[in-house]
Amino acid sequence: MNTKNFILIILLTLSAITGKSQVALGVFPGNNYGNPLWDTGLLAIKSVNTMANRKMAFVNTFVAWADSSGYASFGSIEPGLNAYHKAGYDVIVTWEEENWQSVITDTSWTLTALLRGKHDQYIQQYAQAAAAWKNKLYIRLFHEMNGNWTNWSYGVNGNTALQMKEAWIHVINIFRQEKATNVKFIWCPNVKAPVWTDNLPLDSIYPGDAYVDWIALDGYNWGGSTNDYWYSFDTIYHSTYNEILSTLSRIKPIMVAEVGCDSSHSDWDTSTVTKAEWIAEMMNVVPEKYPYIKAVSYFNSNQDGAAWAINTSPSSTTAFLKLAADPRWQAILVDTISFMLTVNGGSGSGNYAFGTKVTIKANKPSPGKIFDAWTGSTSEISDINDSVTYITMTDSNITVNSSYKKVTSIQDNAGGNSVNCYPNPAISCIHIGNCSSFDYAVIYSITGENLINKNIRGENKITINIENLTPGLYIIRIYNSTGEPKMMLFNKAVK
Repeated sequence: MNTKNFILIILLTLSAITGKSQVALGVFPGNNYGNPLWDTGLLAIKSVNTMANRKMAFVNTFVAWADSSGYASFGSIEPGLNAYHKAGYDVIVTWEEENWQSVITDTSWTLTALLRGKHDQYIQQYAQAAAAWKNKLYIRLFHEMNGNWTNWSYGVNGNTALQMKEAWIHVINIFRQEKATNVKFIWCPNVKAPVWTDNLPLDSIYPGDAYVDWIALDGYNWGGSTNDYWYSFDTIYHSTYNEILSTLSRIKPIMVAEVGCDSSHSDWDTSTVTKAEWIAEMMNVVPEKYPYIKAVSYFNSNQDGAAWAINTSPSSTTAFLKLAADPRWQAILVDTISFMLTVNGGSGSGNYAFGTKVTIKANKPSPGKIFDAWTGSTSEISDINDSVTYITMTDSNITVNSSYKKVTSIQDNAGGNSVNCYPNPAISCIHIGNCSSFDYAVIYSITGENLINKNIRGENKITINIENLTPGLYIIRIYNSTGEPKMMLFNKAVK
Protein backbone atom coordinates (compact mmCIF):
# COMPACT_ATOMS: atom_id res chain seq x y z
CA MET A 1 0.00 0.00 0.00
CA ASN A 2 1.45 3.38 -0.97
CA THR A 3 1.59 6.30 1.43
CA LYS A 4 -1.18 8.27 -0.29
CA ASN A 5 -3.64 5.37 -0.11
CA PHE A 6 -2.76 4.81 3.56
CA ILE A 7 -3.45 8.48 4.32
CA LEU A 8 -6.77 8.24 2.45
CA ILE A 9 -7.87 5.28 4.58
CA ILE A 10 -6.99 7.17 7.76
CA LEU A 11 -8.95 10.23 6.59
CA LEU A 12 -12.01 8.17 5.65
CA THR A 13 -11.91 6.51 9.05
CA LEU A 14 -11.64 9.89 10.77
CA SER A 15 -14.61 11.14 8.74
CA ALA A 16 -16.68 8.17 9.85
CA ILE A 17 -15.77 8.70 13.51
CA THR A 18 -16.46 12.44 13.53
CA GLY A 19 -19.39 12.37 11.11
CA LYS A 20 -17.97 15.53 9.50
CA SER A 21 -16.63 16.27 6.06
CA GLN A 22 -12.87 16.14 5.50
CA VAL A 23 -11.48 19.03 3.45
CA ALA A 24 -8.27 19.38 1.42
CA LEU A 25 -6.65 22.80 1.84
CA GLY A 26 -4.83 24.47 -1.02
CA VAL A 27 -3.92 27.97 -2.17
CA PHE A 28 -3.14 30.18 -5.05
CA PRO A 29 0.17 31.21 -3.45
CA GLY A 30 0.42 34.62 -5.10
CA ASN A 31 2.69 36.24 -7.66
CA ASN A 32 5.42 37.55 -5.36
CA TYR A 33 7.86 35.23 -7.11
CA GLY A 34 6.24 35.46 -10.56
CA ASN A 35 3.70 33.07 -11.97
CA PRO A 36 3.72 30.04 -9.63
CA LEU A 37 3.97 27.74 -12.67
CA TRP A 38 7.40 29.19 -13.42
CA ASP A 39 8.45 29.23 -9.75
CA THR A 40 10.49 26.03 -9.91
CA GLY A 41 12.01 26.79 -6.52
CA LEU A 42 8.48 26.75 -5.08
CA LEU A 43 9.26 29.90 -3.11
CA ALA A 44 5.66 31.17 -3.05
CA ILE A 45 4.07 27.94 -1.81
CA LYS A 46 6.85 27.44 0.72
CA SER A 47 6.18 30.90 2.15
CA VAL A 48 2.50 29.98 2.60
CA ASN A 49 3.49 26.71 4.25
CA THR A 50 5.70 28.59 6.68
CA MET A 51 2.90 31.01 7.51
CA ALA A 52 0.39 28.14 7.98
CA ASN A 53 2.87 25.88 9.79
CA ARG A 54 1.95 23.00 7.47
CA LYS A 55 2.21 21.86 3.87
CA MET A 56 -0.71 22.70 1.59
CA ALA A 57 -2.39 19.73 -0.10
CA PHE A 58 -2.51 21.35 -3.53
CA VAL A 59 -1.72 24.53 -5.43
CA ASN A 60 -3.97 26.46 -7.82
CA THR A 61 -2.26 28.16 -10.79
CA PHE A 62 -3.21 30.17 -13.88
CA VAL A 63 -1.94 30.11 -17.44
CA ALA A 64 -3.39 31.52 -20.68
CA TRP A 65 -3.52 29.61 -23.94
CA ALA A 66 -1.57 32.35 -25.69
CA ASP A 67 0.11 35.74 -25.60
CA SER A 68 1.13 38.11 -28.36
CA SER A 69 3.95 35.77 -29.40
CA GLY A 70 1.68 32.76 -29.91
CA TYR A 71 0.37 29.70 -28.12
CA ALA A 72 1.81 28.69 -24.71
CA SER A 73 2.90 25.07 -24.93
CA PHE A 74 2.56 22.46 -22.22
CA GLY A 75 6.35 22.30 -22.21
CA SER A 76 6.52 25.87 -20.92
CA ILE A 77 4.93 24.81 -17.61
CA GLU A 78 6.39 21.32 -17.38
CA PRO A 79 9.45 22.29 -15.28
CA GLY A 80 7.14 23.89 -12.71
CA LEU A 81 4.80 20.91 -12.76
CA ASN A 82 7.76 18.60 -12.21
CA ALA A 83 8.88 20.63 -9.20
CA TYR A 84 5.42 20.52 -7.60
CA HIS A 85 4.97 16.83 -8.37
CA LYS A 86 8.37 15.95 -6.92
CA ALA A 87 7.48 17.89 -3.76
CA GLY A 88 4.18 16.00 -3.40
CA TYR A 89 1.63 18.63 -4.44
CA ASP A 90 -1.41 18.15 -6.61
CA VAL A 91 -1.59 20.95 -9.17
CA ILE A 92 -4.60 22.72 -10.63
CA VAL A 93 -3.92 24.55 -13.88
CA THR A 94 -6.58 27.18 -14.50
CA TRP A 95 -6.27 27.00 -18.29
CA GLU A 96 -7.58 30.27 -19.71
CA GLU A 97 -8.78 30.14 -23.31
CA GLU A 98 -7.47 33.55 -24.30
CA ASN A 99 -4.60 35.67 -25.47
CA TRP A 100 -4.04 37.43 -22.18
CA GLN A 101 -2.55 40.44 -23.97
CA SER A 102 -5.66 40.89 -26.12
CA VAL A 103 -9.19 42.11 -25.34
CA ILE A 104 -12.15 39.88 -24.54
CA THR A 105 -13.90 40.90 -27.77
CA ASP A 106 -11.05 39.48 -29.90
CA THR A 107 -12.90 37.35 -32.49
CA SER A 108 -10.06 34.82 -32.51
CA TRP A 109 -11.17 33.69 -29.06
CA THR A 110 -14.91 33.28 -29.35
CA LEU A 111 -16.56 29.95 -28.63
CA THR A 112 -17.74 29.96 -32.23
CA ALA A 113 -14.11 30.03 -33.39
CA LEU A 114 -13.20 27.23 -30.98
CA LEU A 115 -16.07 25.02 -32.13
CA ARG A 116 -15.05 25.58 -35.75
CA GLY A 117 -11.68 24.04 -34.90
CA LYS A 118 -9.48 27.14 -34.82
CA HIS A 119 -7.53 25.90 -31.79
CA ASP A 120 -7.83 22.13 -32.32
CA GLN A 121 -4.17 21.58 -33.22
CA TYR A 122 -3.03 23.44 -30.12
CA ILE A 123 -5.47 21.55 -27.86
CA GLN A 124 -4.36 18.26 -29.40
CA GLN A 125 -0.67 19.02 -28.84
CA TYR A 126 -1.38 20.10 -25.26
CA ALA A 127 -3.31 16.90 -24.60
CA GLN A 128 -0.56 14.76 -26.10
CA ALA A 129 2.07 16.44 -23.92
CA ALA A 130 -0.11 16.16 -20.81
CA ALA A 131 -0.65 12.45 -21.49
CA ALA A 132 3.09 11.94 -21.97
CA TRP A 133 3.75 13.66 -18.63
CA LYS A 134 1.71 10.80 -17.08
CA ASN A 135 1.26 12.35 -13.63
CA LYS A 136 -2.17 13.41 -12.44
CA LEU A 137 -3.04 16.96 -13.43
CA TYR A 138 -6.16 19.00 -12.73
CA ILE A 139 -7.29 21.44 -15.44
CA ARG A 140 -9.86 24.12 -14.62
CA LEU A 141 -11.29 25.10 -17.99
CA PHE A 142 -13.56 28.06 -18.84
CA HIS A 143 -13.77 29.10 -15.18
CA GLU A 144 -16.37 31.68 -14.06
CA MET A 145 -18.14 31.16 -17.40
CA ASN A 146 -21.41 32.55 -16.01
CA GLY A 147 -19.80 35.94 -15.44
CA ASN A 148 -19.32 38.65 -18.07
CA TRP A 149 -15.60 39.36 -17.75
CA THR A 150 -13.95 36.74 -20.03
CA ASN A 151 -14.13 35.99 -23.74
CA TRP A 152 -15.66 32.58 -22.96
CA SER A 153 -18.40 34.07 -20.73
CA TYR A 154 -22.07 33.64 -21.50
CA GLY A 155 -23.32 36.46 -23.74
CA VAL A 156 -19.84 37.82 -24.52
CA ASN A 157 -19.05 37.69 -28.25
CA GLY A 158 -22.47 36.09 -28.76
CA ASN A 159 -21.58 32.99 -26.72
CA THR A 160 -24.70 30.91 -26.05
CA ALA A 161 -25.47 28.42 -23.29
CA LEU A 162 -25.45 25.58 -25.82
CA GLN A 163 -22.05 26.67 -27.14
CA MET A 164 -20.67 26.66 -23.60
CA LYS A 165 -21.65 23.02 -23.21
CA GLU A 166 -20.41 22.11 -26.69
CA ALA A 167 -17.08 23.89 -26.24
CA TRP A 168 -16.40 22.05 -22.99
CA ILE A 169 -17.25 18.67 -24.51
CA HIS A 170 -15.17 19.52 -27.60
CA VAL A 171 -12.02 20.06 -25.53
CA ILE A 172 -12.59 17.01 -23.33
CA ASN A 173 -13.14 14.78 -26.37
CA ILE A 174 -9.78 15.84 -27.80
CA PHE A 175 -8.05 14.97 -24.51
CA ARG A 176 -9.82 11.61 -24.52
CA GLN A 177 -8.79 10.93 -28.10
CA GLU A 178 -5.19 11.52 -27.03
CA LYS A 179 -5.70 9.17 -24.04
CA ALA A 180 -4.87 11.89 -21.50
CA THR A 181 -6.63 9.96 -18.76
CA ASN A 182 -4.28 11.44 -16.16
CA VAL A 183 -5.99 14.82 -16.62
CA LYS A 184 -9.01 15.58 -14.45
CA PHE A 185 -11.30 18.45 -15.44
CA ILE A 186 -12.85 20.96 -13.03
CA TRP A 187 -16.03 22.77 -14.09
CA CYS A 188 -16.19 26.03 -12.17
CA PRO A 189 -18.84 28.76 -12.39
CA ASN A 190 -18.83 31.87 -10.24
CA VAL A 191 -21.14 31.95 -7.21
CA LYS A 192 -24.43 33.66 -7.92
CA ALA A 193 -26.57 35.90 -5.71
CA PRO A 194 -25.88 37.81 -3.61
CA VAL A 195 -22.32 38.27 -4.91
CA TRP A 196 -23.01 37.97 -8.63
CA THR A 197 -26.57 38.29 -9.90
CA ASP A 198 -27.52 36.56 -13.11
CA ASN A 199 -30.56 34.65 -14.35
CA LEU A 200 -28.61 31.87 -16.07
CA PRO A 201 -29.56 28.44 -14.66
CA LEU A 202 -26.43 26.41 -14.16
CA ASP A 203 -28.04 23.33 -15.67
CA SER A 204 -28.31 25.21 -18.98
CA ILE A 205 -24.50 25.31 -19.25
CA TYR A 206 -23.45 22.16 -17.36
CA PRO A 207 -21.93 19.65 -19.81
CA GLY A 208 -22.95 16.62 -17.76
CA ASP A 209 -21.38 14.27 -15.24
CA ALA A 210 -19.77 12.20 -18.00
CA TYR A 211 -17.52 15.14 -18.90
CA VAL A 212 -16.72 16.53 -15.46
CA ASP A 213 -14.51 15.20 -12.65
CA TRP A 214 -15.02 18.00 -10.10
CA ILE A 215 -17.56 20.79 -9.80
CA ALA A 216 -16.13 23.98 -8.31
CA LEU A 217 -17.17 27.49 -7.32
CA ASP A 218 -15.37 30.82 -7.07
CA GLY A 219 -16.65 33.38 -4.59
CA TYR A 220 -15.17 36.26 -2.58
CA ASN A 221 -16.20 38.60 0.22
CA TRP A 222 -15.35 41.87 -1.55
CA GLY A 223 -16.31 44.09 1.37
CA GLY A 224 -14.97 47.61 1.24
CA SER A 225 -12.86 47.01 -1.88
CA THR A 226 -15.98 47.38 -4.05
CA ASN A 227 -18.11 49.33 -1.54
CA ASP A 228 -20.22 46.19 -1.13
CA TYR A 229 -21.87 44.36 1.73
CA TRP A 230 -19.81 42.18 4.05
CA TYR A 231 -20.89 38.61 3.31
CA SER A 232 -20.07 35.49 5.32
CA PHE A 233 -18.80 32.36 3.59
CA ASP A 234 -22.19 30.74 4.15
CA THR A 235 -24.06 33.67 2.61
CA ILE A 236 -21.75 33.67 -0.41
CA TYR A 237 -21.93 29.96 -1.15
CA HIS A 238 -25.08 28.33 0.16
CA SER A 239 -27.49 29.30 -2.63
CA THR A 240 -25.27 28.23 -5.54
CA TYR A 241 -24.14 25.11 -3.67
CA ASN A 242 -27.78 24.08 -3.23
CA GLU A 243 -28.47 24.76 -6.92
CA ILE A 244 -25.64 22.40 -7.85
CA LEU A 245 -27.02 19.61 -5.70
CA SER A 246 -30.63 20.10 -6.78
CA THR A 247 -30.12 20.58 -10.53
CA LEU A 248 -26.65 19.36 -11.60
CA SER A 249 -25.18 16.44 -9.68
CA ARG A 250 -24.99 14.63 -6.36
CA ILE A 251 -22.18 12.29 -7.40
CA LYS A 252 -19.35 14.77 -7.99
CA PRO A 253 -17.07 16.28 -5.33
CA ILE A 254 -17.25 20.06 -5.03
CA MET A 255 -14.26 22.37 -4.72
CA VAL A 256 -14.04 26.00 -3.71
CA ALA A 257 -11.41 26.89 -6.30
CA GLU A 258 -11.06 30.57 -5.38
CA VAL A 259 -12.08 32.22 -2.14
CA GLY A 260 -10.85 35.23 -0.25
CA CYS A 261 -11.90 37.91 2.20
CA ASP A 262 -11.10 41.60 1.97
CA SER A 263 -9.83 43.35 5.08
CA SER A 264 -12.07 46.43 4.96
CA HIS A 265 -15.75 47.28 5.30
CA SER A 266 -17.68 49.77 3.23
CA ASP A 267 -18.10 53.10 5.05
CA TRP A 268 -21.87 52.60 5.31
CA ASP A 269 -21.67 48.95 6.40
CA THR A 270 -22.61 48.37 10.04
CA SER A 271 -21.04 44.90 10.20
CA THR A 272 -18.22 44.57 12.75
CA VAL A 273 -17.05 41.10 11.68
CA THR A 274 -13.31 40.99 11.14
CA LYS A 275 -11.38 39.06 8.49
CA ALA A 276 -10.09 36.76 11.22
CA GLU A 277 -13.67 36.01 12.31
CA TRP A 278 -14.65 35.45 8.67
CA ILE A 279 -11.89 32.83 8.29
CA ALA A 280 -12.95 31.20 11.57
CA GLU A 281 -16.53 30.93 10.31
CA MET A 282 -15.30 29.28 7.09
CA MET A 283 -13.22 26.85 9.14
CA ASN A 284 -16.34 25.54 10.89
CA VAL A 285 -19.14 25.96 8.37
CA VAL A 286 -17.50 24.06 5.49
CA PRO A 287 -17.11 20.69 7.25
CA GLU A 288 -20.29 21.16 9.28
CA LYS A 289 -22.73 22.33 6.58
CA TYR A 290 -21.22 21.48 3.17
CA PRO A 291 -20.56 17.73 2.96
CA TYR A 292 -19.90 17.81 -0.79
CA ILE A 293 -17.13 20.42 -0.49
CA LYS A 294 -13.96 18.34 -0.37
CA ALA A 295 -11.38 21.00 -1.23
CA VAL A 296 -10.89 24.73 -0.67
CA SER A 297 -8.24 26.90 -2.34
CA TYR A 298 -7.62 30.28 -0.70
CA PHE A 299 -6.55 33.13 -3.00
CA ASN A 300 -3.44 34.46 -1.26
CA SER A 301 -2.83 37.56 -3.35
CA ASN A 302 -3.92 41.18 -3.09
CA GLN A 303 -5.62 41.87 -6.39
CA ASP A 304 -8.36 43.95 -8.01
CA GLY A 305 -8.15 46.48 -5.20
CA ALA A 306 -8.88 43.92 -2.49
CA ALA A 307 -6.61 42.75 0.33
CA TRP A 308 -7.16 38.99 -0.04
CA ALA A 309 -3.79 37.86 1.30
CA ILE A 310 -3.79 35.69 4.40
CA ASN A 311 -1.37 37.87 6.35
CA THR A 312 -3.01 41.26 5.99
CA SER A 313 -3.16 41.40 9.79
CA PRO A 314 -1.74 39.35 12.68
CA SER A 315 -5.27 38.23 13.60
CA SER A 316 -6.09 36.99 10.08
CA THR A 317 -2.79 35.09 9.98
CA THR A 318 -3.59 33.48 13.33
CA ALA A 319 -7.07 32.53 12.13
CA PHE A 320 -5.69 30.84 9.02
CA LEU A 321 -3.05 29.09 11.13
CA LYS A 322 -5.85 27.66 13.28
CA LEU A 323 -7.82 26.54 10.22
CA ALA A 324 -4.74 24.88 8.74
CA ALA A 325 -4.24 22.91 11.97
CA ASP A 326 -7.88 21.83 12.31
CA PRO A 327 -8.22 18.01 11.98
CA ARG A 328 -11.13 18.46 9.57
CA TRP A 329 -8.90 20.26 7.07
CA GLN A 330 -6.19 17.63 6.59
CA ALA A 331 -7.51 15.75 3.53
CA ILE A 332 -5.96 15.25 0.10
CA LEU A 333 -7.69 15.60 -3.26
CA VAL A 334 -9.89 12.55 -3.89
CA ASP A 335 -11.79 12.45 -7.17
CA THR A 336 -14.90 10.73 -5.82
CA ILE A 337 -17.57 11.65 -3.32
CA SER A 338 -18.77 8.98 -0.91
CA PHE A 339 -20.45 8.58 2.44
CA MET A 340 -19.86 6.06 5.20
CA LEU A 341 -22.27 3.21 5.88
CA THR A 342 -21.70 1.47 9.21
CA VAL A 343 -23.51 -1.85 9.72
CA ASN A 344 -23.30 -2.94 13.35
CA GLY A 345 -23.95 -6.65 13.74
CA GLY A 346 -23.81 -7.40 10.04
CA SER A 347 -22.03 -6.92 6.72
CA GLY A 348 -22.17 -4.13 4.16
CA SER A 349 -20.11 -1.40 5.84
CA GLY A 350 -18.11 0.84 3.53
CA ASN A 351 -17.98 4.12 1.60
CA TYR A 352 -20.59 4.57 -1.13
CA ALA A 353 -21.80 7.25 -3.51
CA PHE A 354 -25.18 8.91 -3.17
CA GLY A 355 -27.97 6.70 -4.54
CA THR A 356 -26.01 3.44 -4.36
CA LYS A 357 -28.08 0.41 -3.31
CA VAL A 358 -26.03 -1.57 -0.80
CA THR A 359 -26.90 -5.08 0.34
CA ILE A 360 -26.79 -5.44 4.12
CA LYS A 361 -26.89 -8.77 5.92
CA ALA A 362 -27.34 -9.42 9.63
CA ASN A 363 -24.96 -11.73 11.45
CA LYS A 364 -26.18 -15.19 12.39
CA PRO A 365 -28.09 -14.95 15.70
CA SER A 366 -26.81 -16.60 18.85
CA PRO A 367 -28.60 -19.77 20.10
CA GLY A 368 -32.13 -19.12 21.31
CA LYS A 369 -32.50 -15.85 19.37
CA ILE A 370 -33.69 -14.80 15.93
CA PHE A 371 -33.26 -11.66 13.87
CA ASP A 372 -35.88 -9.08 14.82
CA ALA A 373 -35.35 -5.86 12.83
CA TRP A 374 -32.88 -3.25 11.65
CA THR A 375 -32.62 -0.15 13.86
CA GLY A 376 -30.82 3.18 13.55
CA SER A 377 -31.07 5.20 10.31
CA THR A 378 -33.68 2.94 8.75
CA SER A 379 -35.62 5.30 6.46
CA GLU A 380 -33.74 4.12 3.36
CA ILE A 381 -33.82 0.37 4.16
CA SER A 382 -35.98 -1.64 1.78
CA ASP A 383 -37.34 -4.00 4.48
CA ILE A 384 -36.34 -3.46 8.11
CA ASN A 385 -37.74 -6.88 9.04
CA ASP A 386 -35.57 -8.82 6.58
CA SER A 387 -32.10 -9.87 7.72
CA VAL A 388 -30.86 -9.64 4.11
CA THR A 389 -32.05 -6.49 2.40
CA TYR A 390 -30.64 -3.33 0.82
CA ILE A 391 -30.24 0.29 1.84
CA THR A 392 -30.12 3.27 -0.53
CA MET A 393 -27.31 5.65 0.37
CA THR A 394 -28.12 9.26 1.16
CA ASP A 395 -25.62 12.14 1.14
CA SER A 396 -24.72 11.70 4.80
CA ASN A 397 -23.10 9.02 6.92
CA ILE A 398 -25.50 6.23 7.96
CA THR A 399 -25.39 3.75 10.86
CA VAL A 400 -27.75 0.76 11.09
CA ASN A 401 -27.86 -2.00 13.69
CA SER A 402 -29.17 -5.56 13.57
CA SER A 403 -31.37 -6.46 16.55
CA TYR A 404 -32.44 -9.87 17.81
CA LYS A 405 -35.08 -11.27 20.15
CA LYS A 406 -35.58 -14.48 22.02
CA VAL A 407 -37.86 -17.08 20.45
CA THR A 408 -39.86 -19.86 22.10
CA SER A 409 -41.15 -22.90 20.26
CA ILE A 410 -44.91 -23.44 20.49
CA GLN A 411 -46.39 -26.86 21.08
CA ASP A 412 -48.36 -28.65 18.39
CA ASN A 413 -51.78 -27.06 18.98
CA ALA A 414 -54.72 -27.25 16.60
CA GLY A 415 -57.33 -25.94 18.99
CA GLY A 416 -58.08 -23.02 21.28
CA ASN A 417 -58.91 -19.41 20.41
CA SER A 418 -55.38 -17.98 20.11
CA VAL A 419 -53.42 -17.97 16.87
CA ASN A 420 -51.68 -21.30 16.46
CA CYS A 421 -49.31 -23.14 14.17
CA TYR A 422 -49.44 -26.87 13.47
CA PRO A 423 -48.25 -29.54 12.98
CA ASN A 424 -44.88 -29.06 14.58
CA PRO A 425 -42.70 -30.74 13.40
CA ALA A 426 -44.12 -30.44 9.88
CA ILE A 427 -43.24 -32.32 6.71
CA SER A 428 -45.02 -30.89 3.66
CA CYS A 429 -47.23 -28.09 4.94
CA ILE A 430 -47.84 -25.91 7.95
CA HIS A 431 -51.26 -24.65 9.09
CA ILE A 432 -51.98 -21.38 10.87
CA GLY A 433 -55.28 -21.16 12.68
CA ASN A 434 -57.28 -18.37 14.31
CA CYS A 435 -55.47 -15.82 12.14
CA SER A 436 -58.38 -13.75 10.81
CA SER A 437 -57.11 -10.55 12.45
CA PHE A 438 -53.80 -10.70 10.57
CA ASP A 439 -52.81 -9.58 7.07
CA TYR A 440 -49.87 -11.68 5.91
CA ALA A 441 -47.47 -14.41 7.00
CA VAL A 442 -43.75 -14.74 6.32
CA ILE A 443 -41.50 -17.77 6.80
CA TYR A 444 -37.88 -16.91 7.59
CA SER A 445 -34.76 -18.99 7.93
CA ILE A 446 -33.33 -19.13 11.45
CA THR A 447 -30.87 -16.41 10.35
CA GLY A 448 -33.72 -14.11 9.29
CA GLU A 449 -33.73 -14.59 5.49
CA ASN A 450 -37.17 -14.05 3.95
CA LEU A 451 -38.23 -17.33 2.23
CA ILE A 452 -42.02 -17.48 1.80
CA ASN A 453 -44.66 -14.73 1.85
CA LYS A 454 -48.40 -15.39 1.96
CA ASN A 455 -51.39 -13.05 2.06
CA ILE A 456 -53.78 -14.23 4.84
CA ARG A 457 -56.11 -11.24 5.05
CA GLY A 458 -59.67 -12.38 5.74
CA GLU A 459 -58.69 -16.02 6.34
CA ASN A 460 -59.21 -17.74 9.68
CA LYS A 461 -57.09 -20.72 8.72
CA ILE A 462 -54.41 -21.00 6.04
CA THR A 463 -52.05 -23.68 4.77
CA ILE A 464 -48.51 -22.98 3.55
CA ASN A 465 -46.63 -25.49 1.39
CA ILE A 466 -43.15 -26.09 2.80
CA GLU A 467 -42.09 -29.05 0.67
CA ASN A 468 -39.24 -27.06 -0.91
CA LEU A 469 -37.71 -26.13 2.45
CA THR A 470 -34.76 -28.17 3.63
CA PRO A 471 -35.14 -29.88 7.03
CA GLY A 472 -34.38 -27.65 10.00
CA LEU A 473 -35.75 -24.85 12.18
CA TYR A 474 -37.79 -21.99 10.65
CA ILE A 475 -39.65 -18.95 11.92
CA ILE A 476 -43.19 -17.88 11.05
CA ARG A 477 -44.13 -14.27 11.59
CA ILE A 478 -47.68 -13.09 11.06
CA TYR A 479 -48.36 -9.37 10.75
CA ASN A 480 -51.22 -6.92 10.94
CA SER A 481 -51.24 -3.19 10.35
CA THR A 482 -51.45 -2.10 13.97
CA GLY A 483 -49.80 -4.54 16.37
CA GLU A 484 -46.52 -6.33 16.96
CA PRO A 485 -46.02 -9.41 14.76
CA LYS A 486 -46.69 -12.84 16.24
CA MET A 487 -43.61 -15.05 16.01
CA MET A 488 -43.46 -18.83 16.13
CA LEU A 489 -40.74 -21.43 15.65
CA PHE A 490 -41.34 -24.72 13.83
CA ASN A 491 -39.27 -27.64 12.69
CA LYS A 492 -39.32 -28.93 9.09
CA ALA A 493 -38.87 -32.67 9.49
CA VAL A 494 -37.47 -35.25 7.08
CA LYS A 495 -40.18 -36.97 5.11
